[in-house]
Formats: sequence, C-alpha cells, structure tokens
Amino acid sequence: MTGNTVEQQVFGLGRGIEQEAVVIGSNAVQLALPGFQGAHNTDIAVSQEAFAYLQQQPDWEQTADGLLMRDGMHVGTGWGDAMDYAGLQGRSWQTEAGVRVAGLPDVYAYKQRRGTAADVRDMAVIRDHLQGASHAPLAARCMPHEVAAAQQCLPEELHDHPQAAAAILLAANGLHTVYTIYGHPGIGQANQITGDLERPDFWVPATYHNGFGLIDDARALQRHLDNVGAPAHDRLLALAIDPFTDAVYGNGRPSDNPESYDELRSADLLRARALQFGFSKADAQRMHKVTLETAFDEATGTQRGKYAIDPLARAVVAVDLQTLSERDWLEQSIDLAVEDGCSARFNKARTLGRVLVEQGQRVYRTAEALECIDRYADAKPADAPDGPTVIEYVARRLMGNGAFQRKHEYPAGWTLNNPQLRQRHADAVEILGARLLAREITAVEAGQLAAAHTQVC
Repeated sequence: MTGNTVEQQVFGLGRGIEQEAVVIGSNAVQLALPGFQGAHNTDIAVSQEAFAYLQQQPDWEQTADGLLMRDGMHVGTGWGDAMDYAGLQGRSWQTEAGVRVAGLPDVYAYKQRRGTAADVRDMAVIRDHLQGASHAPLAARCMPHEVAAAQQCLPEELHDHPQAAAAILLAANGLHTVYTIYGHPGIGQANQITGDLERPDFWVPATYHNGFGLIDDARALQRHLDNVGAPAHDRLLALAIDPFTDAVYGNGRPSDNPESYDELRSADLLRARALQFGFSKADAQRMHKVTLETAFDEATGTQRGKYAIDPLARAVVAVDLQTLSERDWLEQSIDLAVEDGCSARFNKARTLGRVLVEQGQRVYRTAEALECIDRYADAKPADAPDGPTVIEYVARRLMGNGAFQRKHEYPAGWTLNNPQLRQRHADAVEILGARLLAREITAVEAGQLAAAHTQVC
C-alpha cells in the first residue's frame, strides 16, 4: 500500500477523527523510510471517544480481538502501557498532508515484543536504515520531538549560529537512532541489543545502553563546556557527537572485533551523517576521532581518550561516565548489572542471560529482570554447573561496580565530578551487593533500596 493511499484512508474516517488518528504498524515505517514496503492493511489508533463513535457506525465490523475493521483499515486505541493512544499521539509526527504517524521508536518497540517473523525482518530493515552510513538521514519532519530536544540543549545564544541547524539535525538523528533501536525514555522499554557479538538468541536487554539518559548527558556536556569557556563551534560539535557514541552497539570492544567494533561503527556512521548535513571533511573527521576515543582500552582499564590532546574529546569521554557523579547512579548500576549479565561483551559466561534463555524469560525492564533474578536466584546455566548462581553473579557484579566507582578518574579538566557523592555511591553499592550475596535482601528489595538511595542523595 502506498503512502498516499494510507493518507486517503485516514481522511476517509471523517467527522474530525482524521485530525487525531495516528497511523501505526508497518505503514508508519513506510511513511518514514523511503522504499519500505508497508502492510496491505492500515492500522490506526484513535481516542476512546472516536473509537466509541465508529463502533456505532453500521459500516464498521468488530473483530474478535476488539478492533474495528473496514476497507482494509484496522482501528484500535493503541498498543497498551506507554504506547496507548495518548502516548502514541504525543510522540507522533505529521506528514505534509497533516496525517499523524507513530514514531519509529513506538513501532520498533511493539514489533520487538510481538516478535513475529515479519516483525524481525522489519526491525532489521529499520536498523539497517538508521545505522547504515550509506542511507540518507531521517527527515526532520519524522523526528520533531528529537529536533526540539536537541535545540533545547543548546544555550539560546547559539541558536542563530550558522552551523546550529545542521548540528541540531545531526544530534536529532543520533537521538532518534538510539531511541528507536535501544529504548525511548517515554516508552521505558529496553529493546534487545543485537550485533556480531550479541547474537539474537542471547536476548540481551538494553537496560543500560539505551536512550533514557541521552538528554541528561547532552545538558551535562553543555554545562561543562560553558564552565571552561569552550568556543561555540566545539559546543555545536559536542551536541552532535554525544548521541552517536553508542548509536551502534552489540558488536563488541576492539579486543572482540578489531575491524568492526561498536565505537568504530558508531564513528563511521557519525562521519557519514555529518557529511550528509554539510559539515566539512575536517569537522566530520574530528567527530569520528572523538567517538573512537570513547572506546574502552582493556590494557589501561580506561577509555582511550582519557589523555586526549583535543579538549572536546576529553569532554565527550568524560560525559560518557558522568553517571558516576549523578544521584541515580545506584539505580543505573543495577541496570548495568542486568545488561552485563546477559552480554557477551562483559563476560562470555553470560550467567544471568543463559538462565533467562533456558527458562524462556525475556525481560524488557530492569524491574522485570529483578523479579526473574529472585525467581531463579539459585539457578546456574545448564552447561556451567561449577559457575556462580544468578544471585551470586548479580551481587558480585554490584560490588565490582563499587570498586570501579572508587578507582575511575575523569579526564583532566572535567568540571562535573562529585567526589563526595561518588564515595557515598561506592559505599552503598558495596553494601547492597554484600547484603544480596548474604541473602539478607531480595533483588527486588535491592532495586527498592537503590531508588530510595537516589531520593536522599
């Protein structure tokens, strides 16, 4: 079905419903990505009031699953949870004709959960388009919320800079890519990480490497650059670079995949997008190099760019771990423990992930994972009877996070370090891990204690 036909169907709803209706499903992808083959039927979300009105009309038939059907249209009130009608409408964009379309993050998140063979193919096409350096960047019309968010991260005096528009659009593409593939903060779902290293059958949830905190990072980076009096040009480049540093994930570190590791793919994507938006070759290459500097160096136990000559590189490297100095670090430490427990990048043993796969348990939120950790606390992967149990892995991972918190040093000149808070975090996470290991608390209770710690920090 063509995009024009989809729009005509929406306008055919009449009685003003066409002004509020949101196109969802594969046809939403078709309207955003040129060349994508949409579905034969058009799925549409409307408000409860509009649904009730259509339900009373004689030309609509109600299906067994509660949808309304007519002339190739399926009408419902959304996909539930954060993807109900209000959520879908709030994150939607509009075609030139004025038809509202669900954003790719909503469509991808729904397809991730449903997981049919067609959904898996569609998600692969979306990833290829958003992460493929040879593809055109997403049009601004298709990501208005990301454009607005990126602009708001810049101080007003930079909005009229000659490169501001290009930097904002580039940053918005990075935000939208991460939001779609790994998780949007408004949806709250941690999508699956897949790549050369993280195989699809590993079911690695992006409970840490998602888009939930990208705007906080962007604002922190701009605060630091303001503190040091960075030139406007560097501040614009920083806005564009940061959301791309983890835009491609799941292929491993340099030691796992030296020719195609995550930061290299992310850097290649950023450089291509920068050139597409009219940045000079010199700027595009600088952004590429800065992104590479965020890679972790196993030999030194820190990021490559800790001692970079370029102050912009040091700043981007520093903000990558600014979470260590934020109030909610203990909660994020648990998010990281969940993701790492399923990830071959952290440890090939994948203690938590293998148990979850054996039990047929996919998780999309840290809270779901904590419930599973308690359920399978004493379990071990079937082929690793001499290894740690699930609860032992989680507890020791948290204690290890405490050790990392204590030893990590930001690159020289970083202005947002908070040593006192970091000390409190380190003490708290080590105590939490020890109590979990001693079985004094459950994993769910650990999550609750971490949230309480955030509130008092």
